Amino acid sequence: MGESLREFEAGEPYIALHVRRGGDIDKTTTGGADDNQSVHRWVEEDYYLSLVSQIRDTPQLASLPIFVVSVDDLGDFSELASIDNLEFRVDGDRDSDLVFLAGAAVLATSPSSFSFTAALASRGVVIARYPWWHNVPEEGRWVRADEAGTLSPDRLSSALAHVGVS
Repeated sequence: MGESLREFEAGEPYIALHVRRGGDIDKTTTGGADDNQSVHRWVEEDYYLSLVSQIRDTPQLASLPIFVVSVDDLGDFSELASIDNLEFRVDGDRDSDLVFLAGAAVLATSPSSFSFTAALASRGVVIARYPWWHNVPEEGRWVRADEAGTLSPDRLSSALAHVGVS
């Protein structure tokens, strides 16, 4: 799939937003090594709405297409689905979705090891929820978003400059 990744990276830049859904999680599901580090894996729609709003408010990103990548039913995301200029990739092939996420100029992860794996393979900017059971740096191309989906505009601009997005 390396050739596919190179094609996504060399093509028109885009933003990928991974929305975790599936039969294996619900509003009580946590992840982490122990109770002190458990983080709820279910993320409310407001989190994703906040990210989309902040991305659209960033001049370097305002015109880039945003793709929402997920599995199963997006019925929990009626507001997200009603936003103009979002494209949805739902129930795709796992490997193809991973490469698509990794090839994005900006990848907004969900609290999922699948997302994190795509982030590690990516050479673009990564926006990741913090705290998380995986280590989320706050330097270079990495940007932390808090549990409400708020991130630092200065940190995002710095990360974009780090990867050459202007």
